[in-house]
Amino acid sequence: MNPSIKIDISGNLKRALQNMNEQVMTKVKKMIIESCLVDIESVAKNKLTTKQHVVTGRLRASIHTRYANYNNTHGYRNLLGESFNDRLKIKPIEKPTYFEAYVGTSVNYAGKIERLDAYLYPSFLTASRDLKKNVKRYLKNL
Repeated sequence: MNPSIKIDISGNLKRALQNMNEQVMTKVKKMIIESCLVDIESVAKNKLTTKQHVVTGRLRASIHTRYANYNNTHGYRNLLGESFNDRLKIKPIEKPTYFEAYVGTSVNYAGKIERLDAYLYPSFLTASRDLKKNVKRYLKNL
């Protein structure tokens, strides 16, 4: 099962969102999603570093975001200067939108490190806890 984040909005925040036009609403959604994805990536990379799982830096550098509507390849270098190109392997979505995205890595040993000393899933949990706070911050900046 892949973890996911569901946003339940109520009260003043819900009323504010209902009063926005579609263009502003799309901008707000993109800002919120991008912020959350950046948080997941950053926290995961920091966890790998602080837990001393960085030898060549390949796993840390390989963590990236892939949007469902954009089939991007991620290029990166490890600490030894070696270059890599890969992409997250995800199931195709019938009608992908900008609002569907994944954070992860396709490095073959990533799953083993995650099982032994989780770095990605806790990052997801941290970002999901911070999400409501970020939504309020973005709405104040509009």
